[in-house]
Amino acid sequence: MHLKCIFLDFFLHEHQKRDIIHTITRRKTMLINQTSNSNSARIIGQNLARQSADMLQKYTSHHRILYVSDPSSYEAFTNFFPLIEGRFHLYDASPTASRDDADELAHLIDDAELVIGIGSGTINDLCKYAAFQRGIPYIIIATAPSMNGYTSANASLLHDGHKQSFACHAPILCIADLDLLAHAPARLRAAGVGDTLCRSVIMTDIALAHHLCGAPTYADYFAMTHKNELQLVHSLETERGVGIESTKTLMTMLLDAGDAMHCAHSSAPASQGEHMMAHLLETLAPDVTEGVYHGELISITTLAYAALQEQCIQQTLEGFTPVAFPKNMVIAPCDPDLHASWHRAYEEKRAMLLPEAQRPALPVMPARLPYDALTSALRYAGCPLTWEDIGGEAHDVQHALNYARFTRARWTYLDLMPYIVV
Repeated sequence: MHLKCIFLDFFLHEHQKRDIIHTITRRKTMLINQTSNSNSARIIGQNLARQSADMLQKYTSHHRILYVSDPSSYEAFTNFFPLIEGRFHLYDASPTASRDDADELAHLIDDAELVIGIGSGTINDLCKYAAFQRGIPYIIIATAPSMNGYTSANASLLHDGHKQSFACHAPILCIADLDLLAHAPARLRAAGVGDTLCRSVIMTDIALAHHLCGAPTYADYFAMTHKNELQLVHSLETERGVGIESTKTLMTMLLDAGDAMHCAHSSAPASQGEHMMAHLLETLAPDVTEGVYHGELISITTLAYAALQEQCIQQTLEGFTPVAFPKNMVIAPCDPDLHASWHRAYEEKRAMLLPEAQRPALPVMPARLPYDALTSALRYAGCPLTWEDIGGEAHDVQHALNYARFTRARWTYLDLMPYIVV
């Protein structure tokens, strides 16, 4: 079932409300028949909160609903939405995006037929996983343009000591009210920009992976995001921060990234070397990354990685062969099981490498955002620009540049690190 609709800055018509409500009544069929092309419906615009109140009331009158939120998200929500009457699970404090908390929420769902999450990253992941476990659909009302996972078909949850990705179903609907989103805390808005303006480094890695192992290029997606990216950068400069216009473009790009991951059955279109670096830094320096939003960390690794890529793309790829997995990583001690999983991932990656004579040419991709323009845009958004900005030490980033390539089965320009001088 293909479900994709965008309503920008106008009232929903009754037949549109009925169509969306109809998807709820067919929830079991939809969940069984969901395909790679069945992206989430989305509503983006101003004043949507009050305009969509009738629609949510219709959900309430026809279905047993569990609303889920946290105190800060719900307080922000009530500044723009009418108060909701119904069954509500409101966390006492900000919850943790962990498998344990998601399993607990799944037990609380009980006889609900629909989950409506009100929040951003953590609430979205908890609701997504819990609803999937109970075999019911869910809707997310976004309260911050902070990350690109709203419409993806996976949940990022802490399990066994580190973040893992769990397969789920995407939401059937994402409501994104621009007034609500534009009033989100500045750091959350900045995090969304960081998680979005990594497009250039992601695209460059994907072009390399296509050359080395024939990986897909997602060319249409990157062509679309390139146009939106230029608009976002212009809006950030004009508004000197994340205002209404930049919020609109930003949220569109975040949802597009989630859809791209959903269609690809992979996070690859939105996560490459910069994310591998970020995840390793979270392992190496948890005291530094604690309390840092994901997108803030991505803005730091994106800039560090963009500088590396600009050196790498000048190198010839002729005769490239990967290095062996290091017997002893000269980095902070990690869980032996995690090291073993990294080793398996790297051997899987080596097996993907095509013989040099069979490698396709590097594909032509949309233009990269120049490093200086990228830096300026992230600065306008209020993102941290260096690891030192959040209290880290430079050698941690060097370790990430040196060793992140061993942690995931993806070919990136990190794999050229042994061949250049940084």
